[in-house]
Amino acid sequence: PLAVDILLIDEASMLSLPMMQALFCALDPHSQLLLLGDANQLSAVESGTPFADLLQLAGQENNVLSGCAIKLTQQWRANAALSGAAQDAARDHREP
Repeated sequence: PLAVDILLIDEASMLSLPMMQALFCALDPHSQLLLLGDANQLSAVESGTPFADLLQLAGQENNVLSGCAIKLTQQWRANAALSGAAQDAARDHREP
C-alpha cells in the first residue's frame, strides 16, 4: 500500500478506470485522496471516465460522495496580479 497521509493527483481526468482501480487498491484506507482536474478537458487514453463519474456522484444527494466536490468558478492562472505576487513570494523566500 501507499504509505501516505494525503495523496494529491492533478489532471485526474486523465486517470483511466484501470489506473483508478489500481490507485484505490494501493491506497491505505486511512489516507485522504484529493483529485484535481477538469472533467471537460483532458481524458484518459485508456477506457473509462472515473473522475467524471465521481464528480457526477458528488453532485447527487444521499451517497457517500455527496458534497465532496468543489467547483472553481474563477480562473487564477491567468490572473497577472496573483501570478506576479506568487513569483515575488517565491523569490523572497529562496535561500541565498
